[in-house]
Amino acid sequence: MGAAVRESGQARDGIVLCTKGGYLAFDGARPHDARAYVEETFLSGHPDSGRDRRRMPLHGARYLSDQIDRSRRNLGVGCIDVYYLHNPETQLGEVPRAEFLRRLRLAFEALERACNEGRIGCYGTATWNGYRLETDDEEYLSLAEVLAAARDVAGDQHRFRAVQLPFI
Repeated sequence: MGAAVRESGQARDGIVLCTKGGYLAFDGARPHDARAYVEETFLSGHPDSGRDRRRMPLHGARYLSDQIDRSRRNLGVGCIDVYYLHNPETQLGEVPRAEFLRRLRLAFEALERACNEGRIGCYGTATWNGYRLETDDEEYLSLAEVLAAARDVAGDQHRFRAVQLPFI
């Protein structure tokens, strides 16, 4: 994708580059010991590292920072215009809503730092179903709660600016 952008002939400011993170994607081939790779690369030092891995988000600050920088390198850019948290609502099937919102605020803190550092322009959520589910569904994602989390982290100047939904 980075090569396509460079070879397009378009000025960088005429292209909006978006990417997302939240699901583990290896750089290249799957490592021989994937569990060890994940432990060493993303979970070492994580406050939940001794807990059940199924309950751990892949939206932690260290992971997000790593994924943002990998995307910047892969795309050959200094700044990604929009960075999406990919399907954050899947955590709602594993943890109570209050814990999910705490984790979401931590992710937003990391994304606000990345904005302040000029590594991303803004951020949002990319979800297949979360915003489209009925309010009583455990994986329902409330845009009002998500925006409140962004405001809790950065006030009215937060950089939560985008929602990616399926086009069906």
